[in-house]
Amino acid sequence: MTRIRLVVAATAFGFFAVSCSGGPLGPVVGQSDADVDAEIGGDVDDGSADPIPVEADGGIGGSAGEIPFFGANDTVCVSVELKNELNDDGLRAEAFSCFMDEYDAGRAVVVDMSVPTVEGDPIFERYATDGNRVTLVIDTRLDAYGAGEVLAQACAGAEWNGKFINGVDCESIDHPGFPEAEQ
Repeated sequence: MTRIRLVVAATAFGFFAVSCSGGPLGPVVGQSDADVDAEIGGDVDDGSADPIPVEADGGIGGSAGEIPFFGANDTVCVSVELKNELNDDGLRAEAFSCFMDEYDAGRAVVVDMSVPTVEGDPIFERYATDGNRVTLVIDTRLDAYGAGEVLAQACAGAEWNGKFINGVDCESIDHPGFPEAEQ
C-alpha cells in the first residue's frame, strides 16, 4: 500500500501535516442513495476501488454546481475552526477520532476543518468518506503567503496515527475547493 503525507501549513505549534483521504465525500443530509450512486459512479455499498469521478459539484455532495460551504455537512462529527491556541491539538484529535470512528464503522461522514497559518489566514480542509473510500480537500487560496491552490486526493482508505489522518493508496484529483475561499 502506498502512504502519502502532505505538509500543508506551518502553525504556531510547528508544521501541520496531513495526508490524503479518498472517495466521495458522503451524502448531504436528505440526499438519496441513488443521488450518491450517481455521484460516485457505482453502488454506495459495493466497496469497489474504482477511481472516483469528480462531477460538476467536485464530488463533495449537493446537486451539480452546488458546493457545500464549510460545516454544511455537520451531522455526527462537527466541523472545527482552529485558532492557533493551546487546545487546537485536542480539537483536531477529537474531530479526527470522530471521523475515524465513523470510517471504521463503514458509515459516511464529512469533517471540515479550518487551520490558520501563523499569520492567521485560514486553510480549509475537508475529510470525507462513504465508509470505504476517503477524500481530502485542502484549500489554501486565502493563505497570503502560500501557494494559493486547491489540493485534493482520493484514497482507497485511511489510517489515523493518533495525530493525523493518513491516506492509503492515494491519487490526486481536480476539485473546485471551498466557496469561502473564492476571491
